[in-house]
Amino acid sequence: MIRPNDFAPRPAEALAHAEAGKRYVIGNGTFTAHEAGLIGYLIPHHRAYVEALTRMLDHIAKIVDASEQSMNGIATSYERTDKRSAEEVDASYPAVVRPPISHEAQERNHPVPPTNVR
Repeated sequence: MIRPNDFAPRPAEALAHAEAGKRYVIGNGTFTAHEAGLIGYLIPHHRAYVEALTRMLDHIAKIVDASEQSMNGIATSYERTDKRSAEEVDASYPAVVRPPISHEAQERNHPVPPTNVR
């Protein structure tokens, strides 16, 4: 049976990947005018691309975070519903009389055999 919380870690992993991607882009794609050199000459809109990529990764992080919160809420709802359904099904069956469980009752039904029998 798949439990709702089996998928809970996955959005957190995706969020970590988006954040790592953003750190990589900022750390390796952001240049000053002096550092841009050839890239700045060949791709004059490099800064705009980096900014767009950073915004996209921020957007992905927000979507993943909202998804995680929603999945946890849905999981809680399913668990409540499953428990309530199980209780309703259990309540629909007639009660079963069960023998008492005690040491005295067990000894009456299953006496201990004598140990000094020859």
